[in-house]
Amino acid sequence: MSLTLSSDDFTDLAGAVLRRGTFRFRATGTSMEPSLRSGDILIVNPVDARALRKGDVLLYRSEQGPRVHRMTGRTGVRLRIQGDAPGCLPEEVAGEDVLGRVARIERGGRHIRLDRGGRKAMRWPVARVPGGRRLTRTLAGWGISLRERLDRDAGDLRLLLRLCAPSREELALPPSEAGWARLTALAEDRDLAPLLYHQIQGCLPPDAARALGKAYYVSAARCAVRTEAVGRILFALREAEVSTLVLKGVALSETAYPSPATRPMSDVDLLVRPDHLRAADRVLTRLGYCAVDGCVEDIDPAHPTSLSTLDYRIPDPLAPSVHLHWHPVNTSIPTEAYRDFIDMKEVWETALPFPVAGTEALRLAPHHLLVYLCEHALRPAHAMWKPIHLTDLAWAIARETPDWGRVVDVAQRFRLTRMTYLGLRIAREQMDAPVPDEILAALQPSRLTVGERFFLRQTLRGRARPGMSYFVHLALRPTALEKARFLFRTLFPPRAVVSHHASGHLWRGYLRRGVGVLRRAFWPG
Repeated sequence: MSLTLSSDDFTDLAGAVLRRGTFRFRATGTSMEPSLRSGDILIVNPVDARALRKGDVLLYRSEQGPRVHRMTGRTGVRLRIQGDAPGCLPEEVAGEDVLGRVARIERGGRHIRLDRGGRKAMRWPVARVPGGRRLTRTLAGWGISLRERLDRDAGDLRLLLRLCAPSREELALPPSEAGWARLTALAEDRDLAPLLYHQIQGCLPPDAARALGKAYYVSAARCAVRTEAVGRILFALREAEVSTLVLKGVALSETAYPSPATRPMSDVDLLVRPDHLRAADRVLTRLGYCAVDGCVEDIDPAHPTSLSTLDYRIPDPLAPSVHLHWHPVNTSIPTEAYRDFIDMKEVWETALPFPVAGTEALRLAPHHLLVYLCEHALRPAHAMWKPIHLTDLAWAIARETPDWGRVVDVAQRFRLTRMTYLGLRIAREQMDAPVPDEILAALQPSRLTVGERFFLRQTLRGRARPGMSYFVHLALRPTALEKARFLFRTLFPPRAVVSHHASGHLWRGYLRRGVGVLRRAFWPG
């Protein structure tokens, strides 16, 4: 079947294209499957027939009206054309009958270029040999289907983030039940269902309202139980005169989010001073908690290491696990590029009090909180893949406007400028966080590496995956030797790091470590 185009007036189509520079048509046929589909909007640009080349998609005039086929070659002054779909016979058309070249298409609100991805496959030389056209069409169909699925998933994620933003604008909600089903499933999978329900509960269709409402009230019940448990822990630590600072979780749910239920949590991150570590361990042990990944007696807080936490668990399934930190940076990759530049004395001195379940604890000052959230979100295991890291940033900025000058100063002194810039830029572009232009300009590095640009581009498209932020950590090492040392230490960390995550034989821990790093690097997500 030929692919025809609907238009109100075909009398002087070529003149219309030339006068307007571009022309838009809606496709109503299928001879260009899989590259084009019925219902696509085609954007056509005028073109000189002499500038056409093999693989271009042409709008041309025929006895049956305007049609679209792909150019496959030339025969003298005439052009050979053929549709991509099976069964299309080759034709010839005069150069003066060509009305324009299809530059891109619009499908489902997205602009798609024809010279990228699977649609470019029909321009390959193999498409012009016997049997190659069928093979190329099959491969192009697979590539287009995969690309469209990825684009659809990325589009759903971008819409979800917009809907969960503090200053939500009027957005086009999913027009179909299938769209709502995908958005609901994505929100549940990425721990944003309670926040989404709170933000748009008045606009939800019945099925989505039931699913998201259930997630919201379940989160509210769990939050109440876990906040009460956290209050008991903080009260016991305070009674033992252990200074305690809440890093994320409870501090954000109580002070930044519109409702504690909108910020789900499964654990609580508590920061104590190094000299209070053993006292804190005794308090948690008395409350029934037990460290599952190490022993406090084997830890020397004065010795710098990339790991700075112990994971405490209790048999009660409703009680949160406790991550007891003696330094906010905790990751199994090398952190010497910035860890020891973080001024812990300043962090403690500027901490702010806030109430939790009838007791009082400390939380990070706003400028320290933003820098910390950016660093935390850009750890390779996270790499902005979990939207909760973005919502933390957006709501923290919206609820308590930070002193932006101090944010820049802290990021520079703590050697976290690159991470702060990338985190704040992504939060602004993905969730409309009110980050001033001059602040991003002050934080922006003089040059982003190719890897950083790739990470930023993929994240802004909604395609972030765990492991992508390795490029950012590599950029923190200026020399090739430092980069090589970082990669080596990532694959083969010190014995203390491996034993922290693996029980039994160390060689098994190193093997699992290497496989995990390579999997995130080459098969992310």
